[in-house]
Amino acid sequence: MAGCMRWATRARGPWYPIGVQNLLFRPVFLVLLLAASCSFSLGSKKIDSKKVETLIKGTLDKKLAGNVDPAKISIECPKDIQIEKDATFNCEVTAGEHKLVATVTQQDDQGTVAWEITDGIVELTIRSGTQDLVSQYIDSSLGTTGASVECPEKIEIKKGGQFECTSVVDGVTVRAHVEQQNDQGNVSYKLVGGVVFSEKLGIIVEAELGAQKVKATVDCGSPIRLSKPGTTFTCNAVDSNGQTATIDVRINDESGDVNWKLRANEK
Repeated sequence: MAGCMRWATRARGPWYPIGVQNLLFRPVFLVLLLAASCSFSLGSKKIDSKKVETLIKGTLDKKLAGNVDPAKISIECPKDIQIEKDATFNCEVTAGEHKLVATVTQQDDQGTVAWEITDGIVELTIRSGTQDLVSQYIDSSLGTTGASVECPEKIEIKKGGQFECTSVVDGVTVRAHVEQQNDQGNVSYKLVGGVVFSEKLGIIVEAELGAQKVKATVDCGSPIRLSKPGTTFTCNAVDSNGQTATIDVRINDESGDVNWKLRANEK
């Protein structure tokens, strides 16, 4: 019987460069726990390690297919394990470059066993899990579909650990900064490059207008825009007397550097 799994987841005049800092810092739990909820009887006085290895590999081949090539998954369990109810032993799991531990527990004195991955699964799944989450956020923010995201292949698991993931959207490299909240795969992330944040831009333009003795509220529309060089858009400004003006904005580069100016007839 196959094993079962549970997955437990520039401003002088009209010119101004802006930095890109996302105020949305989203905590997300990655799906991490991998365990067997099924068991089977081995029918011998000793545990048949080959059968256990086959059981574990068969399930991992299916469940980890999106993370590791099944051909690179191998299991090695100890030999000559006596049957003893509640006794446990560990099997070494190699999944590509990752090392995992599968702990096997004997359910009775008839050779029935159950198993679970007890070490290494966080390292294995954090990369693909984070890529999926950042992809979903980029899609929802920029209106893309299935944004391809790349995170580092080797990620050290530790609280406070940080790394960066990237995605190329319409020729622009969008960068996401990721920080681990603990050593169990809980992460938070924010976009830090390749985008322009309207709220940040609005605050900067308001400050520059204020320096010119103009008090106004600025609204630049869409919360997040792709920082594609040459792209233009407008912001609307409303002063303290209720008068409105249009601000033309041009994106200069992928870093989020922009030029802005009031339309000539509205200065």
